Amino acid sequence: MKKRFLTYILVLTILPLFAEKFHQIEIYESNQEVVQKLRYIGVEFDHFRFDDTTLKLVVSDSDLDKMDQNNIFYSIAIEDLTAYYQTRFTSSESRDFPDGSMGGYYTLDEIINEIDELHDNFPDIVSEKFSIGTTIEGRNIWAIRITNLTDFNGDEPQVLYTGLHHSREPMSMMNLIYFMMHLTENYGIDEQVTHLIENREMWFVPVVNPDGYIYNQTVEPNGGGMHRKNKRTNGCNGYDTGVDLNRNYPFLWGYDDSGSDPNPCGQTYRGQSPQSESETQAIINLVEQQNFKLALNYHSYSDLLIYPYGYTYDNPMNDEDLNIFIEYGEQMVQFNGYALGTGPDLLYPVNGEACDYMFGDHGIYAYTPEVGGNSDGFWPQTSRILPLAEENIFPNKFLALNAGSNYSINAQTDNESYEQGNSYPIFIELSNSGLGDSNGNITLSFTASDYIEFEINELELDGIESRTSLDLQDIVYFEILNNAPDGFMETISILVSDEDGYENITEIQFIIGQTTVLFYDDFENNLGWTVGAIGDNASSGIWERAIPNGTTLYEQQVQPNQDYSEDGLYCYVTGNGIGQGAGFDDIDNGKTTLISPIFDLSDYSSAFISYWRWYTNNLGDGANQDFWQVDLSNDAGLSWISLELTQQSNNSWQYREFLINDYIDLSNEVMFRFIAEDSNDPSLVEASIDDFSILVIEDSSLLGDVNDDGAIDVLDIVRIVNIITGNYDPSNSEFNASDLNFDGIINVLDIVLIVNLILE
Repeated sequence: MKKRFLTYILVLTILPLFAEKFHQIEIYESNQEVVQKLRYIGVEFDHFRFDDTTLKLVVSDSDLDKMDQNNIFYSIAIEDLTAYYQTRFTSSESRDFPDGSMGGYYTLDEIINEIDELHDNFPDIVSEKFSIGTTIEGRNIWAIRITNLTDFNGDEPQVLYTGLHHSREPMSMMNLIYFMMHLTENYGIDEQVTHLIENREMWFVPVVNPDGYIYNQTVEPNGGGMHRKNKRTNGCNGYDTGVDLNRNYPFLWGYDDSGSDPNPCGQTYRGQSPQSESETQAIINLVEQQNFKLALNYHSYSDLLIYPYGYTYDNPMNDEDLNIFIEYGEQMVQFNGYALGTGPDLLYPVNGEACDYMFGDHGIYAYTPEVGGNSDGFWPQTSRILPLAEENIFPNKFLALNAGSNYSINAQTDNESYEQGNSYPIFIELSNSGLGDSNGNITLSFTASDYIEFEINELELDGIESRTSLDLQDIVYFEILNNAPDGFMETISILVSDEDGYENITEIQFIIGQTTVLFYDDFENNLGWTVGAIGDNASSGIWERAIPNGTTLYEQQVQPNQDYSEDGLYCYVTGNGIGQGAGFDDIDNGKTTLISPIFDLSDYSSAFISYWRWYTNNLGDGANQDFWQVDLSNDAGLSWISLELTQQSNNSWQYREFLINDYIDLSNEVMFRFIAEDSNDPSLVEASIDDFSILVIEDSSLLGDVNDDGAIDVLDIVRIVNIITGNYDPSNSEFNASDLNFDGIINVLDIVLIVNLILE
């Protein structure tokens, strides 16, 4: 009995004994030469980031020894990453999906239970789990399908989602579990989700590397384990054991020793031969058996979306395929703000990698999302699990959508004004940006308010092939009816669908009536704007009128390098100092406010504000956590109403337009303010404003003076009666003067009100 007890003690102590500590360090250099030097001396790291003049990266104990031996100076920002991660694990009862028991993350058994529950609760759309292979240690690698199993014909376009190639990256799995829950819970409720389940076949392999994940559970049952590879025995101990599965794929396996490591104890060890590992073989077999068109192979971290090829800096991909990768990639990152590029562009070269294999050998448009920012690390704090999963819902759905047909409409009306009684064309270009041809004929339909009448309400067209466009020119006209009120913001919706039944909607907006530019500012001169408000506390990045000095990080524009105006130079920017790196003179430690002059809008029936703005909030340690805010006031700033409040980045100039009447009553004390902030974890926040304008429509009609003779009398009552009985067709101004209760209808209630006006 004593001998057995000692054996148990050894088992419990050996596992942690060989698990090296990992550290986050900082090296005060800002060029790629230091990265190459680190790789040359054998320092293993798979994530690094340049912030201004500092290189931040994660290294192990043995890597620190190599750096010390080669006189590379560094500072340790976080001594023990596992211990640091564990301090951030809490319970999050408010989460939309339940906590796992490992710092909020699911254990392997909990993952299996979750996908079993999905099948049990939604058996018509979620398959039973099935094994696509077994691991070195004999565990199953589970996959499931989500599609309409009751009406499945085998022709549905297929997409693939994988997670946990690297076992210390649990967000790659949590994101997929959350997405699967989102699909099942919104089936039959959300039109797009329903379309995807009815017309696509979505495959999920949430845990490619269960052995490595179990090892992390064993050595760190509370979460934060740092094992990366599988559990191939290769003469190494602890975290150094195993093969990096994302260097073991056959496409250009072992191309060089910088994109993968020949050393069995290296963190990016590629294995003894291509697809030597059973986990890699399982994915390869699945890919060869199916017909996937697109794939997302999830990893973490760095807020990136990476596309092939990763093995070389000079991407040999043909232009057509490269343009598709960039087009889809730009769409997928438009809301989460991830930086887009190849591995060498954004991080470093890799070879034997999954996406290179999927595209290079099978033509699958495969991407690697790196979930989470630098402050999130490999194990983001529990409260970040839901936001990180939510920010990838859109790219997950976008991927599936584009496996089949996916339509978009470029619709334009080129007139400067839109007046009652006139007809106008809509110029339409129809595109199928998806990888699938149309399913049958295409239907175009048009809807608008009751003030619009279309020449034709619906068109039927032949289907179009994938990745093609059809220029329909001015195929449809609309008329603005005489009873349309001045200042009405009209919205025309154009709906396109094929026999799948899902409608893509494009909207165009315009203002009815003759508008006048009351105020326009391209900021070439100072027209009375002020900087600063009570509560402003930013230490840098203060609003200023300037010719912008552009900044970039990872080839992504942070601050614009020019204003928006076609003929101008100046705009308002948040900090314009010239320094080293994108983080110099960006907004830090608080907020900064830009305030407009006071405008008198009291004499107008309607007023519109428009401007072009730039807002960057998606780079740095605390990405996507701060706010852009636009407010308006009709009492000279005593109180404010919100126009915009968003965390969404737009690393380009974006047009915004609002009907002011929807928010406030027009007065002689109207003001606007623009607020940008960096108040959470340090991040790169920049904002700019240009081409600010106010359009107005003058109130030319006297309410009740229907015949426009300057008096309200019985003649106006007679005119209203004739309008009601259909004996008189009113002009727009006559209609507005007759509609005394502003309900859009001329009836007896308006006669009662005009009689009261006359009696008064």
